[in-house]
Amino acid sequence: MRPLPAIVLIAVLASTAGCASSIQQWVVQTRIAQGQRSLADGNLADAAREYQLALRLAPDDKTVREGLALVQTSLAQKYFEESQLTEALDALDTALKADPQSVRVQELRQKIEQASIQKQIIATNFPTYAQAGAQIAQSYRALDLLNKRVQKELHTFRYDYDTAHLDSAIRDSYALIAEANRGTNRLLAYRQVVEAGLPESSGTVAPATGGSLLPLP
Repeated sequence: MRPLPAIVLIAVLASTAGCASSIQQWVVQTRIAQGQRSLADGNLADAAREYQLALRLAPDDKTVREGLALVQTSLAQKYFEESQLTEALDALDTALKADPQSVRVQELRQKIEQASIQKQIIATNFPTYAQAGAQIAQSYRALDLLNKRVQKELHTFRYDYDTAHLDSAIRDSYALIAEANRGTNRLLAYRQVVEAGLPESSGTVAPATGGSLLPLP
């Protein structure tokens, strides 16, 4: 068998390389499309994975890098709202590597870093702040239950016309008002104790006096 002429061999190799490049581009575009669909569906973990895979094949692709930054920023916002500040900052680190010029990423990072500092200060001066906050949240869930009971009594009265339901609604309404007032007092006390440990305008930290206990009326 005669060897292929050099010019033919070069053409074959170029054709093969071009085919491989086309396949790679197709894979990248497919990953981008899947990432966009996952992002639209709110599936941030899948979207991040798709863009990460695309980035491995096309590390300099602007669409891939901006898409990954967008997904990671959305993840960071989600973690931030769930009070998972470390995870939020980790997600933003990935976003900044993908898109170092993103103003949105930089602004969110600054906001989360500030929240992290304040959380540390509050936790130091008021160790039980989380438990106290959970108690207040629970008291407001109780308000919702009372409100639903009032509405149920009013609904029942509309078809059986038994005024006993109105009596029950009135009692629950009084209880609702009283509990709402207690909740407001708890919130005021909570804010006072929390703010006692936050930095003053001068940058110093106010001393905590009895900050580990929250008076709940």
